[in-house]
Amino acid sequence: MKQYYELLLLAPGNLAENETAPVWQKVKDLLSSFGANITYEESMGRKKLAYPIKHLRHGYYFLIEFEMDKDKVEEFDRKLKLNEEIMRFIIVKTKPKSREEREKEKIRRAKAEARAAGKTETPEDKKDDKQKGKLSLDELDKKLDEILEEKL
Repeated sequence: MKQYYELLLLAPGNLAENETAPVWQKVKDLLSSFGANITYEESMGRKKLAYPIKHLRHGYYFLIEFEMDKDKVEEFDRKLKLNEEIMRFIIVKTKPKSREEREKEKIRRAKAEARAAGKTETPEDKKDDKQKGKLSLDELDKKLDEILEEKL
């Protein structure tokens, strides 16, 4: 029985940008050798790590969503552990995502990165907050007055 999985892997940051493609391709080839169907793939680029791993402070992140027989996942996991070009990885069982869900996830990630980098809110972010149902103080006061008047 096939299940959906998400693989996030980290390649060493000391590689040049063009040297990451073979690592990426090897993982995709390994997936196809296990009969996996890749549904989504994204190169998330070079990012600073939270803590040094093997004396490296940066790494290249790759995200792959795939469908694979659940009895083959353990063997795939073992093969990835043997690959010296991969610093870390995690395989998570997940549900298939729609294109809209992926876009929302990308936007959420970009906002989180901007906050981590110390950037302030943009006017578009404030518009999004209002659309989500957040009220200004004046609007909140009016609502409270209406509620209190109704109870009397």
